Amino acid sequence: MAGSGPPVLLLHGYPQTHVVWRKIAPDLVAKGFQVITPDLRGYGDSDKPESDDQHLPYCKREMAADQVGLMAALGHEQFAVVGHDRGGRVAHRLALDYSDAVSSISRQH
Repeated sequence: MAGSGPPVLLLHGYPQTHVVWRKIAPDLVAKGFQVITPDLRGYGDSDKPESDDQHLPYCKREMAADQVGLMAALGHEQFAVVGHDRGGRVAHRLALDYSDAVSSISRQH
């Protein structure tokens, strides 16, 4: 997390981690945004809960809930979200399930 101003949540793809945003995040901070780049559940240094037969702990809905919880813990009720690859699918689920929290969304391919 870096910067101040409107919050932007950047969600990485597969098989990356938050490090994928290392060249983009400084530019967003310089433009006046607070940038948050977590690792998605199961990636990098994030929690890796036991899975089940349907892999529900790793579904996009659970990953979206993780991100809303993180942003709430940081004091952000509303934020922009950018997702790449798997992060794009998590961002889409986040916008569907938590539309009041998402001020804007962008999926990067």
